[in-house]
Amino acid sequence: MNHLMRVLIVLGAAQMGVVSSSNAQTLVANGAGSSALYLEAGQAAQTVSNGVDGALTCLWTAKSDPAKSLVATDTTTGVTENGQSWIAWNTSTNCATPDANTVVYAYEQTDSVVGNRLLFNPSTTTLTTPTASAGLIYPVTAAGGVGNEVSALPAGIAGLFAAAPINFAGTDIRPEDAEFATVRALTTGGASVGGSQYIGLGYASPSSISSAFSGSVFHVASFNLPSSFQVFKFGAVPILVTVNTASAAGTGFANTAIQNIDSQTLASIFDGSLSRTEDVSGITTNSEGITVVEREPVSGTYNTFEFNIPNTVDNQTSQDVGLLQPAAYQALSGGVPINPLNISTKDGSKLRAIGTGEELNAIFGGGSLTSYPPAGASIIGYAFWSTQNFKGAYSGGHSLNTNARYLLVDDIDPLFNQGSGSYSYTGIIPTPVGSPAPGGAGFANVTLTNVANGTYPIWSFLRLVTSGAANTAAAQAASALATAAQSFVSFGGAASQADFIPAANATVLRSHFIPPTLTLTSVLSNGTTVTNSGTIHGINEPESGGDVGGEVLTVVSDQDYIKDYQASSATSKHVGHTGLRR
Repeated sequence: MNHLMRVLIVLGAAQMGVVSSSNAQTLVANGAGSSALYLEAGQAAQTVSNGVDGALTCLWTAKSDPAKSLVATDTTTGVTENGQSWIAWNTSTNCATPDANTVVYAYEQTDSVVGNRLLFNPSTTTLTTPTASAGLIYPVTAAGGVGNEVSALPAGIAGLFAAAPINFAGTDIRPEDAEFATVRALTTGGASVGGSQYIGLGYASPSSISSAFSGSVFHVASFNLPSSFQVFKFGAVPILVTVNTASAAGTGFANTAIQNIDSQTLASIFDGSLSRTEDVSGITTNSEGITVVEREPVSGTYNTFEFNIPNTVDNQTSQDVGLLQPAAYQALSGGVPINPLNISTKDGSKLRAIGTGEELNAIFGGGSLTSYPPAGASIIGYAFWSTQNFKGAYSGGHSLNTNARYLLVDDIDPLFNQGSGSYSYTGIIPTPVGSPAPGGAGFANVTLTNVANGTYPIWSFLRLVTSGAANTAAAQAASALATAAQSFVSFGGAASQADFIPAANATVLRSHFIPPTLTLTSVLSNGTTVTNSGTIHGINEPESGGDVGGEVLTVVSDQDYIKDYQASSATSKHVGHTGLRR
């Protein structure tokens, strides 16, 4: 990189308020958001070349601890967020001695909606007392390789994090969906959101949503989208529906004959109206009451599940408060949220977990929660698939992890190719050999085929988001991360890291729509480009509008719709199939 390009990058960073140290080390990308992007973005950062020192091969990671890892502060509300974090940088010498050309990327794991809020509300990151690196990024081989996870964070790098502005978000839902999730949560409990089928949850801004398993809380606070922002796709990823039991073999979900759950039954179990394992399978022998573990209603994972399963146009129910949900199982009492959510259903219960880690620990018996689901319970929950998220499926110290499995949804497998000659459903969750490590038992056959073609119903795209124009330093860094991350996804071997379908390999998209009460500042579009004999017949508008819960469309059919059903003038706005809700 020549000197002029270097100056332009630093100037672009300065225009966004990016902090640099007295040694001119530059914090180019400082993000927060989804746990689904923590590992992938951390790996990708080490292969990105930014500055004359080359790739950002130096890495430091930290577990969640407000005293020893990154802490984000929403300066609009004063709310602070903390999660495990990583910092990557480059240098011409060694990782312990960054130089004047060193550039830095960082990421703090919070949640998709929180990441969007921290980006769009002015927010900053601080780091007080960094400790030894926690070894949280898998050392896998990819294009460009990965570098050093150093034992200590150099003082010059740590010094950049003194009220450093956040300039990108990691998210598994669109920014419009993140804003709508917040609007719904803050709408009066039991009231319609903008006259729609969606019902308000009754939280205040700012306030906290509590866990039924620990002292963890999730902060909900309002934010608004700016007039301009950029979105960069990593790829498509499914949510797995997981079950477990501490009961005797053959009882409840330990009965391996229970393999599939249809969408309508799944919706009814999570809204509380169905509550026994026989409701899933029709097997009445050794049936048990179901303990439902759901996520906080302002998380990306919750919203992807909510608007693709219970709260669809057909079902109109909810995990919390839905139009057709039985009143006895709504997460409200007199219009006030039940917080923490811990209510009895006819034969079971519904409990709230905060965060992906806690959700899976509650199901699999991992971690050190204050409480676990009742002894002998048949448990059902959900989480976005990744090697990182599910590596602890069988390592919990609690007895709940005895029979961990995932279920087919609508007879569709989220992980494996049912069309292959060797396919046979087992429900066994592939887990890494060793920790941390990629791949291991079962990973050689993970293809995510039914995510790539859109037949599995619960999936979304992982994305990075920046505010403003596409030529800012943060936007360029986010684009580079999204591109580099494709090299860390592999299929077909024991060392596979089959975390998501790369964006270029996903043959489907979801129809965009305008969420209730939101005003969009750009043309609603699925972002397709159509060419015919070298002439552009479609305008490639940026994606805009919600897509969580949108109908699944093939990219080809969306392009054909533009060509066949709209004017072909090169100056017309061609936006494909939009407004279609699941």
